[in-house]
Amino acid sequence: MKFLKVLISVILAAAMMVIPALATEFVPSIEVKDGIQIVDFEQQDPDDTCDITCDTLLVIPYVHITYDAFLDEIELDITADISEEMEEQIRQSLKAAYEELKNNPVQDITEGFEEAWNEATGGAPYDNIVVTDIFEIALICGIDDILKTDSKITIEFTVKGIDADDDFIIIHKPTGSDKWIVEEYTIDEDGVITMTVDKLSPFAIVADSGKKPSSDIDSPQTGVADYTVYAVVASIIFVGLGIACVRKSRKVSAK
Repeated sequence: MKFLKVLISVILAAAMMVIPALATEFVPSIEVKDGIQIVDFEQQDPDDTCDITCDTLLVIPYVHITYDAFLDEIELDITADISEEMEEQIRQSLKAAYEELKNNPVQDITEGFEEAWNEATGGAPYDNIVVTDIFEIALICGIDDILKTDSKITIEFTVKGIDADDDFIIIHKPTGSDKWIVEEYTIDEDGVITMTVDKLSPFAIVADSGKKPSSDIDSPQTGVADYTVYAVVASIIFVGLGIACVRKSRKVSAK
C-alpha cells in the first residue's frame, strides 16, 4: 500500500512538471484586446462580379465574438440575416483558433515555425512564446452576399502594443487546412505591418516575451528547459525511495 501511494505521488509530480510544456501562453488581455487597425489594402486578383469597388475588408479581433453584432449590414450592403450568418461563421472560426492555440504548443501545429521563430527572435527559447493577438481577416462581397476566403490581398495594418522593435511572427490557419502556417511580413518605423496573403481566415501574432530562461538546463532541440528530463529523474528518485521503504518495512516485519 505504501509503495502504491509513493507511485501515485510520482505520477502526480511528473505530470505537474510536464504541464508547462503542454500549452501556449497567452497575454492576459487577449480576450479583451481590440487594437488592430487597417491602414490600407489592395486586392491582387479581383474577380469580374465582385471586385474592390464592392468588397469590404475587415479585421475582427477575438474580443468581437462577445459582441451581439459586429458587422454593419448597411455599410456592407447585406441583409440582417446574411450579416448574422457571417458573424456566426467568424465567431466559430475565431473560437476554434483560440482553443487550438490555447491547448497546443504553437510550434507543434505550425509549419515552418522553428526557422521563422529563430530568424525573428535570434533563437529565443520556446519558453518565451506568447500569443498576443488573434484576429480574423474577412473580405465581404456586398453584391453576392458572401464571405470570401480565397482572395489574394495585400493589407497594411497596425496592432496596438506591437512596433518595429518587437520580435514576433504572424501565423495563419488557412480555411480547410489542418496546419497553421507562417506568413511573411514587413513592419516600418511607424509600426505599420504589410502582409500579402491568398487565404482569409484566422491569424495570430506570436511574440517573444523576452523573459529569462527559468532553468539553466536546456533542451538540445529547442533551448527551453526539458521538463521531461526533470520528470524522469524525479520519477527514478521517488521510485527508488519507495522501493527502499518497502524493503525496509519487510525487514522490520520479519523480526
